[in-house]
Amino acid sequence: MSVPIEIPDAFELEELMQMQDKYVVPFSGYPRLDNLVHPRRLLGQYLTFLVDDGDGHHSVLVKKVNNSIGIQCDCNSFAIDDKCIHTARVIHSMIKSLQRKERKLKDEALDVIQQELLKRSEHLLDAVPPNTSLTTDSIGQITEKVAADGPFLIKNVRALTTNKLFQIYPKLNVNLKVGKSFKKLKEYKDGIDMMREYRHQQNQVQIRVNENADMLITCSCGEVIPSQLCHHAVETLYYLMRNHGRDFFVKYINIDNEKNRLLEEYGITVDDPEAKEFTFDNDYGNRLILSKVPAQFVSTRHLGRLKSLIKEDATKIRKSKYKDDHYNIGVYFHLTDDIFTNAPVKLEAYKSEPGAKGNLKLTKVLIGKEENLHLLHVLDSDKLEVLMDFSFLRFGEKISMNYHSGSFSYFSSNVSESSRNQYLRYFYDKIEEHWSFLAAWDGLKVMVGNNHFAASNLEDVKLAEDYVYADLKVDKTDKFIIIESVFRDIDNNIVINSGESKQIYGGKLILSNGILYLNKNNHFIELMNEMPSGKLIFSVKYEDIVVKELLHPLVSHYGIHLPASLSYTTREYAMSPVVYLREAKNMLIIEPKFGYGHLELDMRDDAQHYIQEEGIKYLLLRDQYEEKDFIEFIKSRHSHFSNQRFQPFFTLPFDEVMKKNWFIDFARNVMSKDIRLEGIDNLKQFKYNTATPKWDMNISSGIDWFDIHVKVSWGDMEVSLRDIRKAILSGQNFIVLGDGSFGILPEEWITRYSNLFKFSIEDKEGLRINKRQFNIVEMLFNEIDNQEVIDEINEKKQKLLHLKDIKPEPIPETIRAELRPYQHTGYQWMQVLDEISWGGCLADDMGLGKTLQAITFLAYVKQKYNHPTSLIVCPTSLIFNWENELKKFAPDLKFHIFYGSDRVIDDTYYEENDIIISTYGVIRNEIERLMKYEWEYVILDESQAIKNPDAISTKAVQLLKARNRFILSGTPLQNNTYDIYAQFNFLNPGMLGAREFFRTEFANPIDKNGDKDTGLYLRNLIKPFILRRTKGEVEMDLPDKTETILWCQMDKQQKSVYDEYRDFYRNSVLQKIDKEGMSKSGIYILEGLLRLRQICDDPRLIKDSEIKPTKGIKIKELVREIEENMGDHKMLVFSQFTEMLALIRKELDGMGIQYCYLDGSTPAADRKKQVEFFQNNKEIKVFLISLKAGGVGLNLTAADYVYIVDPWWNPAVEQQAIDRAHRIGQTHKIFCL
Repeated sequence: MSVPIEIPDAFELEELMQMQDKYVVPFSGYPRLDNLVHPRRLLGQYLTFLVDDGDGHHSVLVKKVNNSIGIQCDCNSFAIDDKCIHTARVIHSMIKSLQRKERKLKDEALDVIQQELLKRSEHLLDAVPPNTSLTTDSIGQITEKVAADGPFLIKNVRALTTNKLFQIYPKLNVNLKVGKSFKKLKEYKDGIDMMREYRHQQNQVQIRVNENADMLITCSCGEVIPSQLCHHAVETLYYLMRNHGRDFFVKYINIDNEKNRLLEEYGITVDDPEAKEFTFDNDYGNRLILSKVPAQFVSTRHLGRLKSLIKEDATKIRKSKYKDDHYNIGVYFHLTDDIFTNAPVKLEAYKSEPGAKGNLKLTKVLIGKEENLHLLHVLDSDKLEVLMDFSFLRFGEKISMNYHSGSFSYFSSNVSESSRNQYLRYFYDKIEEHWSFLAAWDGLKVMVGNNHFAASNLEDVKLAEDYVYADLKVDKTDKFIIIESVFRDIDNNIVINSGESKQIYGGKLILSNGILYLNKNNHFIELMNEMPSGKLIFSVKYEDIVVKELLHPLVSHYGIHLPASLSYTTREYAMSPVVYLREAKNMLIIEPKFGYGHLELDMRDDAQHYIQEEGIKYLLLRDQYEEKDFIEFIKSRHSHFSNQRFQPFFTLPFDEVMKKNWFIDFARNVMSKDIRLEGIDNLKQFKYNTATPKWDMNISSGIDWFDIHVKVSWGDMEVSLRDIRKAILSGQNFIVLGDGSFGILPEEWITRYSNLFKFSIEDKEGLRINKRQFNIVEMLFNEIDNQEVIDEINEKKQKLLHLKDIKPEPIPETIRAELRPYQHTGYQWMQVLDEISWGGCLADDMGLGKTLQAITFLAYVKQKYNHPTSLIVCPTSLIFNWENELKKFAPDLKFHIFYGSDRVIDDTYYEENDIIISTYGVIRNEIERLMKYEWEYVILDESQAIKNPDAISTKAVQLLKARNRFILSGTPLQNNTYDIYAQFNFLNPGMLGAREFFRTEFANPIDKNGDKDTGLYLRNLIKPFILRRTKGEVEMDLPDKTETILWCQMDKQQKSVYDEYRDFYRNSVLQKIDKEGMSKSGIYILEGLLRLRQICDDPRLIKDSEIKPTKGIKIKELVREIEENMGDHKMLVFSQFTEMLALIRKELDGMGIQYCYLDGSTPAADRKKQVEFFQNNKEIKVFLISLKAGGVGLNLTAADYVYIVDPWWNPAVEQQAIDRAHRIGQTHKIFCL
């Protein structure tokens, strides 16, 4: 039986009693409070307890540091409230224990006194008060005999306390109050001599402290002997400690001797320089100790600990030559949803061996226990290493558990969110690392739920070799809104559908039909963890809340598709703060509101709002951070506002409003933050300037700027242009004048000059506006009195907006093409922009020859500017298109393609070529090399590739240095108005203002509010810099049918598959011809060509299990074409492979694009329905058709685009397919690609 641990003397009863009010009283009446707990361990200055509260064990630490007691517990209650039932029980138990100890000492002292009194003489009985104990034993192990005739000795003067003196002399304090006096006779380096006087009797007490810090005491009474101390000395000691502190005698200790004794085991003394690196302190018993020892100094006491650190890895198992192979080790997954454990999912081991009845006996092997590791020696080293990654022996060191127990069971049952999360991160990282290895482990099993280990609870399981990716499917019935999990493979094929039975563990492991899958899509981990069966069901009556709180975040963050019955549209506005002012009796009412479009919300309205417009419900996205900042700003304007919490406005008595011009300062501060003030003109307590405001403006022309000088006044009161500009831009209809009065701004000024202020730049003398924005200045035409400015604006308008009136430059003779009239106009427009060095966007419909117009213009640039070098940036798929067009139409233009792994560019290439062609990806990676060149022109083809201002490609092209720039795109605006910002900022930086300005002033009003006036204004702003012709507009210039080859460049993966098959068939065909001759090898040659054609379409068509599925470039380019042209056009897509059509269907389904479909298996009746549906339904833009099945007999004149995905052997078959659209009844020009 272990010896019980005593509570050290450092923990004094009085101190513990003082802790009762905080730690014990709050739990009085608790049934377990009186169940005493005993110390478990004494660790230095720490005393530990293990407290059982019925639900589990909790560790409590009590420590004595710097003369104060501290306590802590590992439970959640203590972490929150700094107290708990466990700490209450510990304090209560310690008090009870010390009280028992004190009673025991007193009882022992009484026994000693009774024996002593029988031996003493009568005069001693008179001198010693009753119940006094003065023997060595009664002092409680603090004294010691030194010699038969020596002084009385008290060990360790640092530990001497008044409490100890009371233990040996209970009436000590009473006896000091009866006329006793004490006087210092003489003080020495190692002690003091004192005189005690009582009733004319004097006793001299001599106190000394020796080299061991022990106290030696003698008294002139002659009664002090090594085993006995007189009461004169006891009272003298108490007097000194009570009046000078309990540490009074410490100053007599020879500290150097103590330090030398502690330093001795390190081989140094205090006189050695190394001693300065050591730090000394006092422990809880006030003894001198070493609190810091330099790391390089080692005591021999620590050699054992150092030796213990030199050991083998606990998880490393030595192969035994005596191993017993009559059993096997298998592994199983234990999967639970248990929230009351840190390890809800585990990988465990079991031993499988023949049973007594011939069956297999399965026994669980706890791999977290070292004593079980010898059982694992039957595993090979690879399996053993993988299995031990899931052992507590290994992962326990990697998790900060904050527990005093190192066992797995203790870790598992003492739940901590931090420990649980650390474990799960570790577990799933290791599962992912070893997934493929585990998938090949024979005898893999699974146990679900909180079942105990038994063969009947284990089921065979297979690990899916490939990862799956979580997705969500949302549906709505008459009663429910249902969110279900779907899991797809890397190619987006569904592996586990929504209706299939499944169990999800931790959002990562999915058990379905005896197969365990690993989810690699971490977006939905937390959500999947809340739907263990893969489904969430909500009542439809809460649809608005579900959409607002759950579905909208899923849609906005992850693009989850919603059914039409749950579709909604959001409205996102920049919050526009407004303050309404009104009067009520003797109070000013200040009412802040949050402006979102046409909706204004009270400051106390925290609800989410839907907006109904033209039968469509919109979800308003509020900016809560801006709202809070706005209210805090208003609240800070006056101390009265801080306590006005419950009404949707603030109030202020008018005597406070008028103090120290508070209202003038308030109005100016509010307007300086662009907060709109309303109601000023309705306030009767304030003064208004009645003079008619005047606006005098002068406009002059600089090199790149128009300079605008404005003077504004109300009578004799002149106002700064900055104040007027701020008021108009913030929508204010008034301004605070210098004398404190208010000037009301005419409505005409706000309407007329707001755009001028938005696009101008403020300088010391007035405003400046870039000449690229000349049409803004033109709006002020009637106020321009400078004829030079008027003439300049007219000239620019004439050149840019009336191209037909400008005499064109001839087409360079080196161009081998006859430009159509509209192409000639485009070439001329580019010349005009070149003359004034402004960039432009050529946005003609696809198929109208933007590339030819740009090539013609570059030939003109070469001719005009003496062979400069320009840069063309395009998508990878269009490199060869530019190469072929240049060779075809402008063979005199020298070009170099900067692309591929062996790409090269230097000064020689730059100087010797007229054009460098590269891609957006290369520009992104090589910008540091390319930005050092001064390009004549940078032309971006398919410029919608830089529509995202934050994209690296966008930032890279902005860094290119060029005299001027052009962009080419049939669809510069694809999704919303914001798409054009980055493109036009590349062309003419600053023309549309800063990003947030454009978003606030144009993109949001146009896209979210349907503001037609703003849309018209933006259109007029960019009109000079964009040239767009649709096929309908130039139809007279077009041939009936235009055929174009769209070149597609395979990526590395597709190219490697192609090269592998090409080399294989080339070698095989040559061997075949050598063996059997050419005549018998024809079929094999055709097979090889067919396979290569399929790979060109898409490598997935060849169905080679040894090749990783890769999406082909043709599908990527086709989808891009469909997206760009499906606005006002319909298109036919032909392929000879129905498998290719199936892949295209899958892409269209994923994008939500509707289509019709027809192949050889489509019945005649369904063919007719599909054709009629395509011809008559405006929503259907795409018709997928098998080349052989749909090449003849169909009338599809609704289409004006025809895509031949894979050319046929016989061109006539392709022509028949094209003629499905190009036939009698067709009213549009046909484009065939």
